[in-house]
Amino acid sequence: MSQLKEEQLANCIEYSTLSKFLKVVKSVQEFVSAGVLRQTDGNCSVFDIQGDGPWPTDSIVIYFESNPSKIKYILSCDTYHGSGGHFKKL
Repeated sequence: MSQLKEEQLANCIEYSTLSKFLKVVKSVQEFVSAGVLRQTDGNCSVFDIQGDGPWPTDSIVIYFESNPSKIKYILSCDTYHGSGGHFKKL
């Protein structure tokens, strides 16, 4: 697997299904584990989100900062209604 880099982060990914959200979460978790993203705030940890268990909260909102450029990102999803959300640069 190639090394993850800051340049690989998308400007915006929108999703309308929870399955697509979980794919984005898995990618974000990999970027955090690689040190490319750092969670700065949110109502849960990105690692609390698992596809096989209960949702940590009904509406997920998590903020990140990239390394080294310190670009801000947000990950959000309405898990209660399943109406989607986004991962985007702020």
